[in-house]
Amino acid sequence: MTTFDTQNISEELLTELTQVVLAHKNKKYEELHYLEINIEEIKKFNEKAKQIIETYQLKQKENEELKKQILNAKEELKKLKKM
Repeated sequence: MTTFDTQNISEELLTELTQVVLAHKNKKYEELHYLEINIEEIKKFNEKAKQIIETYQLKQKENEELKKQILNAKEELKKLKKM
């Protein structure tokens, strides 16, 4: 960290430096806040994606079960037609 000999710096320059430092800190705070918001949005997106994947997997299982039922029904129909 750089230190200054404040006795040789004018009050005006010291005020300007302080404003620059505060502006920089404020900008960093805003950037951090923006990143925190983005992280929260990503978490929400990931949660929705998980729910969609779970729903998709459940629907796949249901579809597989329905396919089995349809195949069984076709087999039963064939048996009935042969009788």
